[in-house]
Amino acid sequence: RLLPALQNALAGLPVTAEIVALKSQIGSGSLPVDRLPSAGFAIRPQGRKGGVLNRIEAGRSYGWPFCYGDRVPHITVQDNPQVAPPDDGPVATFCRDRAGAPAIVLPTHVAPLGVIFYTGERFPADMRGDMFVTLHGSHGFANSFGYKVIRVPFEGGQPGQPQDFITGWAPPGASIWVGRPLDLTMAPDGALFITDDDKGFLYRVDYVGP
Repeated sequence: RLLPALQNALAGLPVTAEIVALKSQIGSGSLPVDRLPSAGFAIRPQGRKGGVLNRIEAGRSYGWPFCYGDRVPHITVQDNPQVAPPDDGPVATFCRDRAGAPAIVLPTHVAPLGVIFYTGERFPADMRGDMFVTLHGSHGFANSFGYKVIRVPFEGGQPGQPQDFITGWAPPGASIWVGRPLDLTMAPDGALFITDDDKGFLYRVDYVGP
């Protein structure tokens, strides 16, 4: 297999043709909060679903389902004698020594599902080559994480700090979301199309400069 132990979205990095993966991870209901990912942007240790951004190398394992976050052993897998990593060694050792380290760890409950690299010319030039990600959010609205689109700036093939690009699907103080961005793609003219599978909407995102 080219990409063992990987989940969810893949995108090709412009110019270099490298592959970058955005992996959504689901933990166990018994997972203690002090074992949750603690790196990334605006992270708070709540809930048990997060995501990581991996740079892909052929043949490298990326942990799932044995590890989550920054190579933290999955507690239910670790305690299950019927589940063993590919090398049949301890799960903790596999996660520490064999699983590929993430470039970015996202907060819990964000559910990253859609990802593209922007190659158009309709947005400002400094966005060209950046990654855009839809964060679908928790189906149980455990918190207001997710429910937005983020931009991950790339410089020299390296990801920077994620930034909010479109928000408002989970307004402050709301008891439930008002929409859930699912996926996105770039139109031929460089605008972005974003789907919302809660409302059944298709949004077109354009840029009007000064």
